[in-house]
Amino acid sequence: MHTNNKILGSLLRGLIIAFSAVVEIFAIALLFDKKITIDFFVLIFSLALTVYSFDFIKEYSESLKVANINIKYLYTIPICFVIIFLTISLIFGNFFSFLFSISILMFGLLYDLFFKKITKLIPAFKDIFVALNWNMILWLFLIYYGYNLNIGFFLLFIFVFLRDSVNASFCDLKDFVSDGKQKLSTLVHVLGKEKLFLFLQVLNILSVILLIIFSTFRLVPFLSLALIVPVIITSVLLIYSKSNKNYSPYFVDIEYYFWFLAVVIFTWVLK
Repeated sequence: MHTNNKILGSLLRGLIIAFSAVVEIFAIALLFDKKITIDFFVLIFSLALTVYSFDFIKEYSESLKVANINIKYLYTIPICFVIIFLTISLIFGNFFSFLFSISILMFGLLYDLFFKKITKLIPAFKDIFVALNWNMILWLFLIYYGYNLNIGFFLLFIFVFLRDSVNASFCDLKDFVSDGKQKLSTLVHVLGKEKLFLFLQVLNILSVILLIIFSTFRLVPFLSLALIVPVIITSVLLIYSKSNKNYSPYFVDIEYYFWFLAVVIFTWVLK
């Protein structure tokens, strides 16, 4: 029963992660008043679920076998998402966005097969790798629509990388035991749990400071200040997580949903 609940919880988180990628891009598009279409949402959604479903099958393969579920049939799920992903890329994207999206997909799929070994050698490699991989989706947004990279996009991408770093590093807390058995040198193993929480709060403070500086000097849209609210919410949730030793990944995953809500609400208020 516990295993079944864990599997269902993991499936739910996969959907939440995929949708969080969509709302993150939507919030950025609203900030910069850029066009975004349904095909790109489907592209990002299928990309995220391809990687997540592939990792899910590998992680729970033994439990699924015990439940008499044929693993081979389950691999049709990520295959279907790959087909959707490739179809959207070829029909609606361009040559460069197609190559770039394939690169993101391959990096995501190859982590367990190749890049995990590097995590044993280089401290915090996994945390940086995951954050960069998510950050690449924002670059794909620019390439897909042919938008020029300006100082505003670049600076906001730095902010997004900090937020993705908080997400990736915090989520390693739930894998603390399993990563330790595999001798993966994630950030939480390097710093320890106490110092990790301190480090994450420093990143939260730095995120807020950067947004204020960038917005004050009009380097990014003034509306970007709305993103301070989700950062504060995450900071409070991290305090709760530390106090109660509850390391649910939802504490950081939901921040991206608050990005979208904050931008929409602040846009309405400032009109």
